Amino acid sequence: MIGIGLVASIGVLRGSRPVLFLIPGLVVAAGVLGLTLVWRKRRPGTVSVPKGSRRGIAGLRFLALMFVVMGGAFLVLWYLPMLKTSLSSMKWNETPCLILTSGVREHSGRNGTTYSVDISYRYTVEGREYESRRYSSFGGSSSGRAGKQSVVAQYPVGSQRVCFVNPENPSEALLKPGLGWEAFLGLFPLLFMGIGVLLLAGSFRKTGFQRAPSGIGEAPPGQGNLPFTDDLKGETSPRSRFVSILVTALIWNGIVAVFIWKAMEDPPEAGMVFFLGIFAVVGLGLLVAAGYSALALLNPRCHVQLTSSGLAPGAEYAISWSFSGATRRLERLRMVWEGREQVAYRSGKSNKSKRVVFARFLVADMTDPLEMIQSAAHGRLPEGIPPSFEAPDNKLIWVLRVHGTISRWPDVDESYQVTVFPKLWQ
Repeated sequence: MIGIGLVASIGVLRGSRPVLFLIPGLVVAAGVLGLTLVWRKRRPGTVSVPKGSRRGIAGLRFLALMFVVMGGAFLVLWYLPMLKTSLSSMKWNETPCLILTSGVREHSGRNGTTYSVDISYRYTVEGREYESRRYSSFGGSSSGRAGKQSVVAQYPVGSQRVCFVNPENPSEALLKPGLGWEAFLGLFPLLFMGIGVLLLAGSFRKTGFQRAPSGIGEAPPGQGNLPFTDDLKGETSPRSRFVSILVTALIWNGIVAVFIWKAMEDPPEAGMVFFLGIFAVVGLGLLVAAGYSALALLNPRCHVQLTSSGLAPGAEYAISWSFSGATRRLERLRMVWEGREQVAYRSGKSNKSKRVVFARFLVADMTDPLEMIQSAAHGRLPEGIPPSFEAPDNKLIWVLRVHGTISRWPDVDESYQVTVFPKLWQ
């Protein structure tokens, strides 16, 4: 996938509009993202997602591979040759031509009627006459007769116009050189390939579960010794969230901007404006999300330590924390133990998953500025709660959730995953 994107990038850069590098650049970005997710080094003390139903995983990978293959085939066999012709046609020779026929052709199908520009013209190169019916490099048909009719009106029968002829092959000519709105179709194979890469990478991803004891008589860290203290790590950091959203927003809006720029040169049909408007609204939402996550970077930073002799149902624990940064903006701090259950099941012919919060236990709730900035809480996990558990179609996760309220600003909201061991080892 990265290779396809690089080849396309070289072809675009050799043309006269390097800004279009954003289109194949998305292919490269998707490939790099996929490799990063697959080869990402897992954290110490983690185990991989259980294999579970090998048929399900194999089916997911096969589906992902089909997405990549179908998108890549469409891109390489159809889109890239058309893109190359579009870019090179801007350097073709301008040649006088006579319009022979001019009209709008209708194409009836199961999904309705589509329309295409149908113009034939004659031109002469080195004393030899040629005829062509090609309007642009992409061609094809689409809904919306009015737009096609406005094009045809510019080429009345019997009029003299200018066509663009390939100097290396005089039988190849067209009336409209360069990129048109049909180039927007290139986003679809990229979308297919991107979805395929993400699905494929997701099937190899690792989870952040800590390793639980594997046999009877084997105790959790610190069991039977002095209590141990662990610095808890958040599931995701504000910086990583901001970077991921920002990169997505820049790639998405960069591509959409290219087609908006083209719209200023050659106004599209109403249907295409509506279709492009959907992508523009999504891009605007991504920019808003990126701005919101950027504000969260200025939030106070929380450092949490958990002290226990083995976290299990009924076990005692101590949690200490400290905030750094703009701590004076904190108005309320809540800490809770949160139990989450994730279940995978089959509904009809599709696989679905559901995550529910089955338990919440309050650790601390305070509004005193000094206590919120740095303090500690002691407690005991309730008896009878289920321990952390992971199976092919079901898993139980325990997290310590820290929520700091800030008025008119993104709240502090971090989750720290821990392992609750079975009572057997307590």
